[in-house]
Order: sequence, then structure tokens, then C-alpha cells
Amino acid sequence: MTKERITYLDVAKGLLILSVVIHHIPHTAEVAGVDIYRYLEWYHLIIVPFFMPAFFVVTGWCSNFDKPFKLFLWSNVKTILIPAFCLGAISNWVRLAADQCTIPLEYAKLGFRTIITDGGGYWFLSALFVAKLLYWVINRYSHRVQITWGIQLACLCIGIILYRGGYNLWHYQHALILVIFLHAGRMARTMTLSWIYAVAYGALLVVSQLIDWHPYITQGVNIRLIEAPLFLALSFTGTMAVLWLSRLIKKNAVLEYWGKQSIILYCLHIAIYIFFFKNMVRYEIPFSIISVTIVALLNIGLCSLGAYITNRKYLRWTIGRF
Repeated sequence: MTKERITYLDVAKGLLILSVVIHHIPHTAEVAGVDIYRYLEWYHLIIVPFFMPAFFVVTGWCSNFDKPFKLFLWSNVKTILIPAFCLGAISNWVRLAADQCTIPLEYAKLGFRTIITDGGGYWFLSALFVAKLLYWVINRYSHRVQITWGIQLACLCIGIILYRGGYNLWHYQHALILVIFLHAGRMARTMTLSWIYAVAYGALLVVSQLIDWHPYITQGVNIRLIEAPLFLALSFTGTMAVLWLSRLIKKNAVLEYWGKQSIILYCLHIAIYIFFFKNMVRYEIPFSIISVTIVALLNIGLCSLGAYITNRKYLRWTIGRF
């Protein structure tokens, strides 16, 4: 992989994590008892159909699935599970502070049970961990392209069928649905990035509106089997459009930094939103486009500061960098 390619992939991850931070504004405001979804309804319509699968595509592009299993497993424990645990504990402290909790015992609950039962408090990270292990097995033992795609399409259908059908241990149902995008990421390495993908994505959005099908996957799964082809088409064209845009941008220090530290921004930003929004309600600060924008900017700034601090010499272990 060339240096240029790594640069624009960081830009892509920066754009994607920024889209996640914006996406969670209405959801976290709702926790504080405020409904501001109407302000971002147009944004969700555009971004939700592809932005979570896009992370899997980029991960598949960047990952080495040819490592021996023990090395592969340990590298993913370090880069996914350890940050999920450590940053999850910090996130919980921020949420407790938002509720003005003064009980020391609550702050001592670090989330050991959650990491065992759910892989941590973040559905995306546990699903990514499971999906990467699953794809390692598929990549190791499936030697024909047709079989590889067939297995992953079967996983997609099984995940859709099983969703809401019992306990979603480590969000394995999400992992089954999303594993195909890890393979798509590996295939995307050899594909030409073009504005055609942006046009195709726009056309597919129009079609989805006309037929009133809106498949997507976030923490909830809103996909019917009949919608699976549209879901795949929206996810892939939307992702490729972002990669095309990122290659046009090529270099941007801020977006690259957010991309490199995307796991930290992902793990911390929800708790920070809740802290700000609950205090806005508590001190009767009015919610408006201006005040919410200021909160979003402060959130990104604090997450960036958190990334800087956790990357220092004696704290790098909290994000698996040792």
C-alpha cells in the first residue's frame, strides 16, 4: 500500500468519524429530554445508509488477514477490546459526572462484566472484533472467490433473520451482516475511485425514497431480506463515494488526525454530549442550532484532547499501543 493511499484512508476515516459525531447529536439530546431530530433529519437520510458499513470497508482495506491466528487475535484484542474497556470506563465516569453522582462505588465499576458478556459497551467494536475473526476463518479456508462471496452473503441473510431473535451475544448478528464489507474493502484496493459512485449513490437514495425502503444498520438493524440488495448497493456506493472524495482531498492534517484517533472519538463523544446536554437542561440553557453547534465543536475538541493525552507515553496502553 502506498503512502498516498494510507493518507487518504485516514482522511476517509476522519470524515466517517465526524459523520458519527454529528449523527449522535439528536440521540444524546434525547437522553437529556430534548427532541432536536427534525434539525438533522435530512442529514440522517443521506449518511445513515452507508456510514457504518464504510468503517468495515476501510478496515478490510487496511487489515492483514494472512497473519497466523494467534498474532491476529492478539493484535485485535489490543486494538479493539483494550480500548473498548479502558475508554468505556472513562466514558462511564463522564456519564456519572453528568448525573452529578457522588457515590465512589459507582466510579469503581469499570465494566469487567460488560467486557465479558458483550465485548464492552460499544456495539460497533464488539461486532468488528467478531467479524474480523470470522473473516479470518473465511479467508483462511475458502480458496475460491465464488465460495467466499457465497459464505458472506449467507452470513448477511442469517444475521438479518436472527436479529431480534434472541440475545445478540457480542453483537454477533451485526457481525454476520457486516462481515461482507471486510471482504469488499480488500476488493476495493484494486478498484478505480470515481465520481460515478457518488452519482450512483444519489440515484439509489432517490429510488429508496420512491419505493419507501430505507435499509440501514447502526446499533439497530433496519433491514428486511428483500431489502438486502438495496442495502448492499447503498452501502458500497456510498463508501466508495467517500473514498473518492477523500482521495480528492488527499491530505488534511485535521481529518487525518481524527481518522488515526477515530476509536477514541467514537468511544468518548457520546458521554461528552450527554454531559453537555444534561447540564444545558439543568441550567436552562436554550437549545438552538447555534448552541448545539457549539456543543458539537467543544465535543470534537475535547475528544481530540483526549486522544492527545491517551497517546502520551504512560497512557498509550489504554488504547492498546504497547
